[in-house]
Order: sequence, then C-alpha cells, then structure tokens
Amino acid sequence: MKAVQVVGVLITLVQLGSIVGFGLSLHTMAGVVMGTISGGEMGIEMNVEEVGGPGSMELNLSPQNPGFLEATATFEIMILDDLGAPLDADYETVILSPGDSQPVNLRLEISASDIMRIVEGMEASVEVTISLRTLYDLVGITNTIKLEVGETI
Repeated sequence: MKAVQVVGVLITLVQLGSIVGFGLSLHTMAGVVMGTISGGEMGIEMNVEEVGGPGSMELNLSPQNPGFLEATATFEIMILDDLGAPLDADYETVILSPGDSQPVNLRLEISASDIMRIVEGMEASVEVTISLRTLYDLVGITNTIKLEVGETI
C-alpha cells in the first residue's frame, strides 16, 4: 500500500468515528432532556413566610441519562426584576453516567422588598437555563426558558 492510500483510509476512519460519536452524543443529549422533562420528578414551588416577609422559590428535578455516553448537565435558575437585573440566582452541575439519575435542588431567596414590588405589579421573570455537554465536552447544547412572574402571583 502506498502512503497516500494509508492516509486516505485513516481519514475515512476518522470521519466515520466522528459521525458515530456525534450520533451517540445527540442520542445522549436527547435522552437527558426527555428523561429530565418526562421521566423524572420536576417541581417549582414558591413560598412566602408571612405577609410582607421574605420568600423563596425552589426548583427540584431529577435528570436521567438513558444514553450511551457520560453527560455533564448544568441547571441554573435566576429571578430578574423588570429592568433585567438579577434578584437572585442558583445553579448546580451534575455529571450523569449512562443509566444514572441524580436529584438537583435549586433555591432562590427573595427579599421582602422584592416580594412587595412583585405583588404591586413589577413584571419580574424567572429564567431557567439547561446546559448539556457530552463526548469530552466536544458536543453541547444550551437552552433558556423565560417565565413571566408578575401575572402568576
């Protein structure tokens, strides 16, 4: 075999390996997203200790990894005032092995003055960001969901 043929075969093998790795990565990420949304328990709870007092918001979920590769999942929750300034934020990163599931508990503390501003009509919002990385951090996605709070309280 000539050197050119050997290089051609090696390039073809690398390309096939890349396609297989990318396919496995997509399968793993889709599995983690679907396992987090439908398979595990998910809940958002808001508590106010007393009228005019501070409050808290909790996001509890249990992401699952039904894929073939290890996945790193970062979950972040942030509450923003009407100008987009963060009132509080929390995040957690978990490493999910194939077939693994781990609980994630995020908590926001909201001051009494911010609770009063929300009750009085401030258009606050909650942003939940999910970031997934797999295949040695070569493949990843990030999605942010924004929920308006002013109308729901």
